[in-house]
Amino acid sequence: MALCADILSWISANEEMMSRFWALSGLTPETLRDAAAQPGFAAGVFDFLANHEPTLLAYCEDRQISPQTIVNAWYSENGGPLPGANP
Repeated sequence: MALCADILSWISANEEMMSRFWALSGLTPETLRDAAAQPGFAAGVFDFLANHEPTLLAYCEDRQISPQTIVNAWYSENGGPLPGANP
């Protein structure tokens, strides 16, 4: 999915953000490629972004997209609302 790849590219451009991603996901540079091929990986990337509002808003501002775009992508991957979201 192109959006997931773009989010990962955006995250990787910031060392602090990338460290946070590694810590929260439990992934490493060595395991990322295999993990990316697994079902649910994109949903996890969308979770990472959507569950931290400052990160979500920064990404959306940089890419000039609506946060709803991320929410819609999350729905597409999971078939339901984000945890704690008001549908």
